[in-house]
Amino acid sequence: MALVDIGASKMNINIVADGASALTQDVVLGGWHLTEQIQRALDLSFAEAEDIKLGRVAPADEEARQQVAALVLDTCRQWSAEIERALDKYRGGNPEQEIGRVILSGGGARLAGLADFLERENGLPTSVYNPFVRVTADPGRRSSRLPANRGSANGPGLWAGHPAGGILISW
Repeated sequence: MALVDIGASKMNINIVADGASALTQDVVLGGWHLTEQIQRALDLSFAEAEDIKLGRVAPADEEARQQVAALVLDTCRQWSAEIERALDKYRGGNPEQEIGRVILSGGGARLAGLADFLERENGLPTSVYNPFVRVTADPGRRSSRLPANRGSANGPGLWAGHPAGGILISW
């Protein structure tokens, strides 16, 4: 399987075989790159560009929408090409080993439609990892150690920010 973490400033590709990392590759192309392109193209603040990238706000007009669509497609194609390059490199040294799927993580994986796009481009089942799929929150347990807007890993749980104070999220 290929684990692909698309972070703010880079993408990390980790191909796992037989329970161990068989190939890792870092690519200096993350989600901020796309946000900065949108910011420059539309003369927006970084926050406004991020909102458009994540679909929280629509571009101002049709021309802006088309510019954003072209930038998103270009970035997704670059990510796809880098993933394919890593897959080819692994396959070249391990022709007998199949890579069964791609699992995306990181903030860049939140880009709407990315998993479907990569699945079509690279021909492998692709999904977005949800680390909280088996997590439950206990609003009755609050942290007095952390400010309300902070989150911190804490043993078998995570203190998540909440307007009323930290809530222990455990698994």
